[in-house]
Amino acid sequence: MRRLVVHALFATFVAACSPFGPGTIPAARFDYNQAIAQSWDQQLLLNLVRLRYRDTPQFLQIGSVLARYSRVQGAKAEAEFGVLGTRRTATTAGIDMSFEEVPTITYVPLQGEEFTRHLLRPIGTQPLFLLARSGWSIERLLRCCVQQINGIPNAPSCAGPTPAVAPDAQQFAELASLLRALQLEGRLTSMVDGADDTVANKKTELPRLVLDQSDDPRLASLRTMLGLGATCQVFPVETGLGTGDGCSVVLQTRSLLGMMFFLSLGVEVPEQDLAIGLVTNTRDRTGAPYDWRTLVGDLLRVRCSVAPPDNAYVAIRYRDHWWYVDDADLESKSTFFLLTWLFNLQASTAHGVGPFLSVGTGG
Repeated sequence: MRRLVVHALFATFVAACSPFGPGTIPAARFDYNQAIAQSWDQQLLLNLVRLRYRDTPQFLQIGSVLARYSRVQGAKAEAEFGVLGTRRTATTAGIDMSFEEVPTITYVPLQGEEFTRHLLRPIGTQPLFLLARSGWSIERLLRCCVQQINGIPNAPSCAGPTPAVAPDAQQFAELASLLRALQLEGRLTSMVDGADDTVANKKTELPRLVLDQSDDPRLASLRTMLGLGATCQVFPVETGLGTGDGCSVVLQTRSLLGMMFFLSLGVEVPEQDLAIGLVTNTRDRTGAPYDWRTLVGDLLRVRCSVAPPDNAYVAIRYRDHWWYVDDADLESKSTFFLLTWLFNLQASTAHGVGPFLSVGTGG
């Protein structure tokens, strides 16, 4: 019996079957995009839970994603003469092809003086009013991002670790709700006009609120609440403290960290953690336990469960529990997106300080 084995490589033939390089882009780009977005949401949620427990937040930015692809290909043919002592010949042929992807991901810790300064810097009024002009709820923007407006406070004690005594933000909530109602009906608009900055000798964008001139009694109520004059229609938005001069609106915005502390109050905690003092047990003015859902429950609700959630928009495991935002909770998802957008605008551009961590994930 004689046996002949022939191996041959047909690289050119196999390579012509499909463009390997361009063919990797659609799937790889989508998969990496999904993974990066999901991990960012999880990191942000994790840090909100950490702040609720007064644990130290930590941010890790993905600096780069490099993927190297390779392909090994070939063909073989095999012939066997004199099968089982006969004159018959058996032949086999096939094509071998294997693909390999070796990603290298670089992580950059966000820390140091520059990043801390970005976290503690007040949120700018310009992006807030640009968002309001594009259709975002002015009520959500003010309640999340503003400490006070024309002297009306918005729970300033909540811009840091959870306070022991519940704040009184009822008047601010009523004001924000009134502004939203007028915004929906087109009686309140926001704009960002160009104006000459003679000090810096450059063009700046100044936000303004514009009120309708109709005799709607709600407009009169708004002017009374904010101390605005009856004859003014356009009100420049200034930053600082105080009540303005009757023809302007003065805002004090929260810092990005202050906004995160405020929204962390929407993190629901297990009763046993409250009982043993792992989180602050806040009480109202009468000494009764305070439910933070009264203040932030319609803005952001982070639920807690022992088992993995079934319908989560984003979920993380921390302190032996699952914390998540329900996928059907559209109000919470909107606020979470707002926080993500403002963080990317204000803080994620800061340069990371510390060791760069490159991880090869190719196995």
